[in-house]
Amino acid sequence: MTLDQIKNHLALACLICLLPANGILSILNAHYTVPFYGLLRSSALVFFFVLLLVMIQTAARDLKSVGYRQFIITSLFATMVGIMVFVTAQHLGIADELIDKLGRNAVYENFEVLFKYVLYFLIGVHLVHSEDTKKLACFLLVAMIGLILLKVNYSSFSLNLGAGSSKINYLFLGDVFAFWSIFTINHMKNMQNIAIVMLITLVTAYLIGSRTVFFLLFSVYTVILYAYTKNGYILTVFGLSILLLLVLVYGGSSSLSNSRMLSLLLLEDASLESRSGLLTDGMVDIRENWLYGRFAAPVIDEGNFGKYIHNHLSMWRQFGVIPFVISLILFFMLGKRIVTNIVNYDRSLHSNHQIMLATLALFLLLEMILARSYAYPYIWACVGMLCGSEVHHGYQQQHVGLGYNSQGIPNQRQIEHY
Repeated sequence: MTLDQIKNHLALACLICLLPANGILSILNAHYTVPFYGLLRSSALVFFFVLLLVMIQTAARDLKSVGYRQFIITSLFATMVGIMVFVTAQHLGIADELIDKLGRNAVYENFEVLFKYVLYFLIGVHLVHSEDTKKLACFLLVAMIGLILLKVNYSSFSLNLGAGSSKINYLFLGDVFAFWSIFTINHMKNMQNIAIVMLITLVTAYLIGSRTVFFLLFSVYTVILYAYTKNGYILTVFGLSILLLLVLVYGGSSSLSNSRMLSLLLLEDASLESRSGLLTDGMVDIRENWLYGRFAAPVIDEGNFGKYIHNHLSMWRQFGVIPFVISLILFFMLGKRIVTNIVNYDRSLHSNHQIMLATLALFLLLEMILARSYAYPYIWACVGMLCGSEVHHGYQQQHVGLGYNSQGIPNQRQIEHY
């Protein structure tokens, strides 16, 4: 086994511990009741630190293959995180004053978030698309679906979240489930199987109860179908199938306006009004502190770390304009790759890795824009994938005719890297 393969396996193991395995434990309410949860988190860190050791071992070789674009992406990311760490560290002296009503310390919470930025970025850089991953990905997805279905209250057609310390964090579960669903589907090649898995995972996402996840997953699945088939009729059938499912579920007993999941379609929702208020308050902070931001403003003003702006402007409010602008540059580079991969995708080349990066990034970028704060670190895995793909893109351009086509896309026999 080569060192590159070792890095891939370590990155995949770390990702599994952080996402699907962690999601499975959250369904079982094991976060607070089973000691194995702590062991699982420790395992993710062990895999990560071993990955760092292997990276150090191969650093001299890897630096020789660093391309211009990869250098730019890595430098921008490192600068952004460095500034955010510096801003957070400046508040260590008053950390005891920045604790919210639930006992969360804003300083240490932000250090953890920033560590996860680096963690997910490095996972993305070293994650390789391979057929060996498909069976494991499918198994973990099936396990999540099965456990979610066991937790469903079928009289209300929703997930039984529990209460108190054993309450399921449905936002985390929804993000994990959507990420792993997209990841798994892009390892599949049979369109019939893909369509079946899409329908099952959409129903499951609906049961989880995160409206953002449900509607964005539906949108991203539509993009995947378009990229794979280039056929508008399939999109129409897919959309009508989902609408029919919703009519069957809600046609007899509930109206659209009484459904929490579907009331979003009417743009009349208490949650939307609350988030609008948080955005208004946050914009006041941004206007008054546009350069340096206002660290821990939700804790200072509301005594609640969760009272953040529910979109990426939360980074500007927390850390100032420079990290925010750098993140927009990285997102712009990621957006260009999304469009390129989807528009130029050719299924005959079996290069599912193109759509893997594009659709995961599309889902997570839309989440960041519409509903999630800077504290959700998953998007940086896609930035890492983009960075990792730049090395191989440069290599491919130098090896046209040696397993790559004129666009630098590997053929079926080549290792598929993001």
